[in-house]
Amino acid sequence: MQHVLNKMIQLLFFILLPSSLLAGNYFVATGGNNANPGTEAQPWLTIQYAVDHVTAGDTIQVKSGVFNELVTFNQSGGEGNYIVLQNAAGAAPVIDGTGLDAASQPGLIKIFDKNYIVVKGFELRNLSSSNWAAGVWCSGTSHHIEIRNNIIHDIVDPNPDGGCHGVAFYGTNANAAMHDIILDGNEIYSLQLKWSEACVFNGNVRDFTVSHNVIHDVDNIAFDFIGFEGECSGCPNWENLDRARNGHVHDNIAYNVDSKDNPPYHGERSADGFYVDGGMDIVFERNRAYQCNIGFEVTSEHGGKDAYNVKVRNNFIYNNYVVGLSSGGYDNTVGATNNCYFVNNSFYNNHISTRPEDDWGAEILINYHAHNNVYENNSIYAADNYPRFLTVGTDNSGNSFDYNLYFGSNEGDAPGSHSVFGDPLYADAANGDLHVQSASPVINKGFTQADSVMGTTDFDSKARLVDDTVDIGADEQDAASTLIEKTGRLAESFRLSQNYPNPFNPATTIRYNLPEADEVRLTVFNTLGQKINTLVNARKPAGSHAVSFNAAGLAGGIYYYRLQSADGSAKIKKMILIK
Repeated sequence: MQHVLNKMIQLLFFILLPSSLLAGNYFVATGGNNANPGTEAQPWLTIQYAVDHVTAGDTIQVKSGVFNELVTFNQSGGEGNYIVLQNAAGAAPVIDGTGLDAASQPGLIKIFDKNYIVVKGFELRNLSSSNWAAGVWCSGTSHHIEIRNNIIHDIVDPNPDGGCHGVAFYGTNANAAMHDIILDGNEIYSLQLKWSEACVFNGNVRDFTVSHNVIHDVDNIAFDFIGFEGECSGCPNWENLDRARNGHVHDNIAYNVDSKDNPPYHGERSADGFYVDGGMDIVFERNRAYQCNIGFEVTSEHGGKDAYNVKVRNNFIYNNYVVGLSSGGYDNTVGATNNCYFVNNSFYNNHISTRPEDDWGAEILINYHAHNNVYENNSIYAADNYPRFLTVGTDNSGNSFDYNLYFGSNEGDAPGSHSVFGDPLYADAANGDLHVQSASPVINKGFTQADSVMGTTDFDSKARLVDDTVDIGADEQDAASTLIEKTGRLAESFRLSQNYPNPFNPATTIRYNLPEADEVRLTVFNTLGQKINTLVNARKPAGSHAVSFNAAGLAGGIYYYRLQSADGSAKIKKMILIK
């Protein structure tokens, strides 16, 4: 009897044991065998076999090597028990699509109607297909999906009138939205997109975060948030369901985005770094757009539809080919930009093209059907002989233009009774450093919007509002350096700023702020948590500090830097080395 009782107690203990403690840890290697148990010593051979033989809470660790396969998730994880597919410690696995194709929508990673999945730490490359290929395809009702720290490149549609994606999220179900999507820390480049986009959120998809990604050297739009294309077939509430919505797009970089040599465009330069085409309730902040045809564009391509309540704030927008920011439909037949906010951005020289066919641009361009939008607190250093504000369309009403700084070209409008005229004194504008110097005329000259409009932090995540005043542009210069001089108070208690430049090669500068003298350690790590270098390990006085980091001997990729104080307080940020 006691034996039976003991067995019952053991069984009850097993049932009550948290599922996370029962999670498995499995391995895949190019020298493995799918008949193996999947241990580190006896790994499986293919990634597809692994994802088919794990359950909720399990982790698959893939060792270095090239895996020539297309991977489809056929089962879901569970709440608090994700299925995790990741690189093994110190490993750099590659999923290579050379020679592979499928009847429809081939993906190096495919997730259709599946949930609670993490994919991180892979190189995804070399997929060529006329059937709408992607590095990562996520569709249907999928939710709680995280795509982190991957490198995606050379996805190609050889059809001159086709399309493909680097990463794609399509909400295609009328009854249930795709939601809770995280796309973080990925690098996407060298894509032949034709009519499509490097990163796209389309259809019935909501509640997403797109952060710390870098997209470059692509021949069409880098980041796109779309509505009204019929992806959510039969949606009962067309206005609100068939559109990307409730998103936060922050700390991303788009550069070298040019459609000039993309066959469908016939030489036209109209590819955006960041594009809202019918999206709603999306915030863009702390992003960089440079050497794109258009830095940011917010509108809808569908007549009678709009981009609604989009906030573009605290971004650096510079050295783009034709336009810094475009709003309103590109002609009278398409959609509108309604109730959107374009505030506290820094613009510089957004017309680097010298081709006569590109002469239609401006720093800020307003086309057709722009209503009740706010264009305020922007620092606008215009390209020579090209407009600051330019309105080319009709049916525009209720828009607010004020508290902007204008400098450079005298072309175009400079609206607003509280406008400021003068050099913003950018630190190094030609190289993309649009932080301002202490004598800049932007300081304390902005209009204080609600936190929900202008945000609570600036481009460097410093306090956006100081002494109830705000600076014009993306950089709140008071919070970093002049506040101590002006008021005798420190800008912020304990702050670690984003390194600059970022991406970098091979050197960058890291800045931090201390409220009082403290023993601090500033350390650089790789994505596996391995220490690369200790930059500071000493007692430092109160105030702002800067330290240089040279990565000449390191491989390109994502790195982290961490600032820790004597009491254990810590801040961590990500930086990207490109070689």
